[in-house]
Amino acid sequence: MELGRGTVEGVDVSDPFWRDRPTFVTGGSGLLGSWVVRRLVEAGAEVVCLLRDWVPGSELVRSGTLERVRVVRGDVRDEPLLERTLGEYEVSTVFHLAAQTIVGVANRNPLSTFESNVGGTWALLEACRQRVISRRRASPSLGSPEVVRKRAPSTTWSPVMLDRR
Repeated sequence: MELGRGTVEGVDVSDPFWRDRPTFVTGGSGLLGSWVVRRLVEAGAEVVCLLRDWVPGSELVRSGTLERVRVVRGDVRDEPLLERTLGEYEVSTVFHLAAQTIVGVANRNPLSTFESNVGGTWALLEACRQRVISRRRASPSLGSPEVVRKRAPSTTWSPVMLDRR
């Protein structure tokens, strides 16, 4: 396969599914997140990144992709921030990639790692759940939103889907 074309781990970013799709990415400045954001932007998605820290050496910054996305500064454990972000940007797809993955840091500070990795995942899932509930109440005529019922194109996994776009 030619670099930069086709699929990355089975995700076909040339599919029109991603064009203009409001997509929220946590951990966008991380190793995996930077490349996911880059591919989503190339596919035409409307990407919103949650960034806790400025990481000048990340691919997100070095490639200039940061200038092509909306940035929300904050912590993945901040559930009100997550709920506001999902609502204000009308997010329909979520990639949760934020995590503390450095083993040495985890060993020195396991509580912080647990709070970030488990608490952050919990907060994001709860914000997604609240978004679906509030959208059902606010606009029942638009059809009922769904979570993870629809598969993204050409994937063996699925990001969280918040509607039927």
